[in-house]
Amino acid sequence: MQNITSTWAREIQQHASIREAMRKEREDWIKERTLERAQWEAERSKERTDWEKERIQWRAERRERERLQEEQMRLELEKQRRESEKEKEDEEKKKAGLRWQDPQADEHCLRDFGGGVHGTWIVDWDEGGCQSFFQDFSDKGCSAQGSGKRRIESELQNIRYGDDGMKMCSSTPTDFHDLHFEGPHSCVYWDKYGHWGYWGLWFIEDGSCT
Repeated sequence: MQNITSTWAREIQQHASIREAMRKEREDWIKERTLERAQWEAERSKERTDWEKERIQWRAERRERERLQEEQMRLELEKQRRESEKEKEDEEKKKAGLRWQDPQADEHCLRDFGGGVHGTWIVDWDEGGCQSFFQDFSDKGCSAQGSGKRRIESELQNIRYGDDGMKMCSSTPTDFHDLHFEGPHSCVYWDKYGHWGYWGLWFIEDGSCT
């Protein structure tokens, strides 16, 4: 009887050990599945987050492209509008018989002491009264002995206040001695005959000056 009891006790203990091992194995399996599930959900969540970021970025880039295209189109239309207006203005000026030079901000737009801005337009009517010229050419003899050059002088006329005298002197054409010159060979600002003025100097070929 004692042997039967001992055997039965051992079997019960073995059965309990087996059940405990099975329970532990099941717990480990559940933990592994839970961990795998958590990892899978984390990966899916990251994928969804990355996809959402890409979708937001793609939308932002598309909006920026559309904005740039619209801005480029707007600028192109504005350019065409201005060109059309400019052509229309030029046509109207031609019909009026005027040739205009557009005012330059650094030269023809001035601000007065009261804060106002005044623009100046240069109208090309080929008016003689608005042109500088030379007259009364003076023969000053040979420029130097043996130079072969004769020196001619003339004062520039029709210079007004604010004119660039040296620039106008060097670019004013003239004719004398059956010769044509686009401008003097040299220009000087001299005090002669009691007043200051711009003088053009020419050095022309002369065999008597050798």
